[in-house]
Amino acid sequence: MLDDLPTSNVQFPTSKSPTMISTLIYVVRHGHVADHQGDVAILPAGKRAAFDAGARLADHLRDGGTATILHAPTARTRETAEELARGLELTARAQNKNAARIFAPRVENAIRNFQFIIGGRDFPPTDAMHESLPASAECDPFLNGFWQATDDPIAYWLTHPSASAEAPALVAERLREFFVATLARAPGFCVVITHSGPMRAFLRESLGADPGEPDFCEAFLVRADGVRYRDQHGKLQI
Repeated sequence: MLDDLPTSNVQFPTSKSPTMISTLIYVVRHGHVADHQGDVAILPAGKRAAFDAGARLADHLRDGGTATILHAPTARTRETAEELARGLELTARAQNKNAARIFAPRVENAIRNFQFIIGGRDFPPTDAMHESLPASAECDPFLNGFWQATDDPIAYWLTHPSASAEAPALVAERLREFFVATLARAPGFCVVITHSGPMRAFLRESLGADPGEPDFCEAFLVRADGVRYRDQHGKLQI
């Protein structure tokens, strides 16, 4: 049962002007997984953390506002989005925010994970050789370095540009363009569930340095006036 699991203590950055009618984008890492071998589902602890994240986000949703929930095209981000939406909906109604509109989660390809590139084809990243990859992957120097960097393979990707993986700068730019386009739309509240790789690639560009691995269900905030992550403030090039 989800109620038997510990709650997450991850906090969400707050807007400087929470009552101002503007667009807020919360970028959230997916819930807990056992590994990254294929399109894996989140664990029960991940479901509870996602629900709790949605409940905490309800504090930032104004009555009468709209909430859009988007996720990358993977099972773990979709399941996180579903549980987060449930927590957001139930808590917002308990707070009597009955005029708020919370839309069902939907997939957004612009926030997808970075990809391995093997033989000219894209493959989702794995943390070891996997049956979803062609046999030639075992002989790829970059992929072997990535898999051997067990303490922080994302840091290896960020610091070892290779033709065998989508470039971190391109991933960061893909997210930046998505954020700018989202901010240009009508004011609203947007929750984006993605992976740690794209999050770190974007934050490295925004903050000027890689902030390290976010916790499961941890988030950063994007507004027109900049980016907030933990106690750091970054820029958003409009």
